[in-house]
Amino acid sequence: MRTEQEIALWNEFKCKNIPECIRANYFDSVLNGEDAVVILKEMINGVLKDFELTPLKVDAVLGEIDPDVDQHGKIHSLTLQALFDITRLIDGSTLNARFTMERIRQYAEVVEREPKKQELLLKWLNRALGFLVTGG
Repeated sequence: MRTEQEIALWNEFKCKNIPECIRANYFDSVLNGEDAVVILKEMINGVLKDFELTPLKVDAVLGEIDPDVDQHGKIHSLTLQALFDITRLIDGSTLNARFTMERIRQYAEVVEREPKKQELLLKWLNRALGFLVTGG
């Protein structure tokens, strides 16, 4: 059973609109205080680039999104559309792995900026990597 705070976060970050294959992983990143929307956008960008869509195409999909609108769970409809578009390019397990790897990349950036947080790194890694082993 979810707490009132978890329900509020679930709704604020539009978790019901996230593809099921990464929904639990995404929500966990929300609960862990990560910048889940940025992680999602970075993952989308990476997948689009991997499929050799030109940088202009990537910018056309993601560049129209006002960064202020997309922060703190206010996911723009273009982000959601791009997310569902890439589910036609890669399978759910791969998408989940890509999201997990983007979370890990973000952890590395946090520790680089704030070395004192290195003591949390193993806990963060175990938490994220659990989604690769169990799928959430």
